[in-house]
Amino acid sequence: MTIKQDVLFSYLIPALLSLFAGVFAFNKDIKISNIFSKIDRKQAVDLGNLLIGVSLFFDVLPLPGIKSIVSFTYYLKYIGVMCFLFAPSGRNYSVIAIIYLLLVREALQGGIFIDFFMWSTYLFLIVSLRYEFSLRLRALFIVLAVPLLILIQSVKYEYRKATWSGKRETGVELITELAVEKEKQRDDPFNQSEGVVRTVGRLNQGWHLGMVLRWVPSHESFSNGELAIFSNDLNSRARACAAVGPTCLIDNATKILHKGLVLAALN
Repeated sequence: MTIKQDVLFSYLIPALLSLFAGVFAFNKDIKISNIFSKIDRKQAVDLGNLLIGVSLFFDVLPLPGIKSIVSFTYYLKYIGVMCFLFAPSGRNYSVIAIIYLLLVREALQGGIFIDFFMWSTYLFLIVSLRYEFSLRLRALFIVLAVPLLILIQSVKYEYRKATWSGKRETGVELITELAVEKEKQRDDPFNQSEGVVRTVGRLNQGWHLGMVLRWVPSHESFSNGELAIFSNDLNSRARACAAVGPTCLIDNATKILHKGLVLAALN
């Protein structure tokens, strides 16, 4: 049964707000200050320097055929700067600021913002635990982050279209200009705006992906041959579709993958 968008969001948004309100209102605080106090300052700095050094080394290493290595080492710098949180100093805070400014620059230049949001969230979680932010302060940060998330979701397509073609310069100014233009053209209520719809869609995708990633490793016995059965099913369908054309192959492969993800998520 198809549900109209306005009906869905009239239930979905209050339900999500109630969910998060319940999580924050009845959460159980876990004191980890004793664990953090046992972290050696010098070891934290040494580990941070090592991770950042390895990451930057492979970032600038002009060797072909190492993209698979760089795809892993690239993210080590963000883990490294989190180590500096356990050794407060002007130098360490400066390194954290520089690394995250580079992250912002790469997000603006490439028009891909997932790394910025992901590593900013991780940094916020570590900082809030490290300095024992109160519930009110944590909630304030989240409330302030939501408009930025909705803003990026609402204009990212137009931003990429304008910058990837080389017609416009990347930067915050372009994002602001696109947001103002879209706001002038918007006729729908805010909860039905493109930014809110895209944001909720992304959160929904992340929720289901998280369910799959949590379920599969501990409940799906791929090592006992189930993966082979899955592959054989796909191969048999591929052979049957060979005479029909690529559309048939894509359709059947999509059905198999979708079925597997749905079963893993629901179980």
